[in-house]
Amino acid sequence: MKLLYLAAIAVTCAPVLADCVRIDNARIETPNGVEEGSLAFADGLIIDAEAAGRDCNVIDANGGVLTAGLIDAASTAGIVEVPSVEGTNDARLDGYELGAGFDPAYAFNPASEVIRVARVDGVLAGSVLPSAGPDAFAGLVRVFSYSGTFDPLTNEPAGLLARFGSAGAAITGGSRAATIQHLMNAISEARHYDRNRRQYERGSHPPYSFSRTDLEAIVKVANGDVPLFAFANRAADIEMLLTITGNLDIDLTIFGGADAWKVASKLAERDVAVVMNPLTNDAEFEYLGARLDNAALLNDAGVEIAISPFSASDSRKIRQLAGIAVANGLPREAAIAALTTTPANILSVDSITGSLEVGQRADLVLWNGDPLELATYPVEIFIGGESIDLTSRQIRLAERYRDLDSTTPLHLR
Repeated sequence: MKLLYLAAIAVTCAPVLADCVRIDNARIETPNGVEEGSLAFADGLIIDAEAAGRDCNVIDANGGVLTAGLIDAASTAGIVEVPSVEGTNDARLDGYELGAGFDPAYAFNPASEVIRVARVDGVLAGSVLPSAGPDAFAGLVRVFSYSGTFDPLTNEPAGLLARFGSAGAAITGGSRAATIQHLMNAISEARHYDRNRRQYERGSHPPYSFSRTDLEAIVKVANGDVPLFAFANRAADIEMLLTITGNLDIDLTIFGGADAWKVASKLAERDVAVVMNPLTNDAEFEYLGARLDNAALLNDAGVEIAISPFSASDSRKIRQLAGIAVANGLPREAAIAALTTTPANILSVDSITGSLEVGQRADLVLWNGDPLELATYPVEIFIGGESIDLTSRQIRLAERYRDLDSTTPLHLR
């Protein structure tokens, strides 16, 4: 039966060249549920399927599931190939005096094989997340489409990443308290710098702890232009961040959040979203409160969540993590949102991608079954309305060495 289904898909999903494409007989899945119907796009944008002209090139989904492209809100795809190989890791700074102003997007490689691997599993966009260097402020976060070209979804950063908890303490002398004070000092200096730019230009200003490049980045948070993306797991650390950022009047998003369920009501009250891995359970004290139903408890309290493995090489597993969260109480609709609309909102690209609404970019995945099931895979992918090749180096290698009985030498296959 599966072979017949795939044969039908192969016939109906031939490369399309028309300006307009309509996908019929699809099970369209969004955070609002599933409905049978059609979806059309033209010139790279989703259009009203009923208003689409008769000249549209038609794809028969044969009951396949259609979703928006998945988004990884906490990835390093494009700047990290092998984390332990120095020459392939552009997310990390070792000793170089640059903190908040560090922008790893300048090293983004759209041809990264890590991107191709994630893409063939339906992940069509993601952040570019710096690692902490000599400062608790790791740097700016940018968002890229995985189209295979240098394709930033916006020209502005999505946020400023900083590390708190034990990771932040390790950078600021060993104490969590120093990391919080570092944040308060940074916001204070950035606001002073912003008010006194002319004095800075003349050199008649008090000495700052941060470079001009770093201050320019911190000003974006201080003025509310971008949120603070704060890595924190322990409930006490999250609660302190809620208090301090509230006093400083800056926007906050929590990354990590292993203990976030303990302060779910306070997160909901402040409308603070959490980017999390439902399987987080590291052997450290700040993960003692980790539990498999963390996502469900946060959702029940009204907290928006996005799901991420926090590893570029594992981005392809993002829907598996969502399925695990569903198995532990997270409503299916919330799980779909955690892979699409919520990360788009957190990364400030929700007006561009992340949903199937008319006017959005046609970043779409047609699946051969339930996208939260491991055996399911994409049969057609579109990014900006362009059909995407469904192969990666892993797939090509598997095909190359599949025939174990071949007499052709391996290096000639």
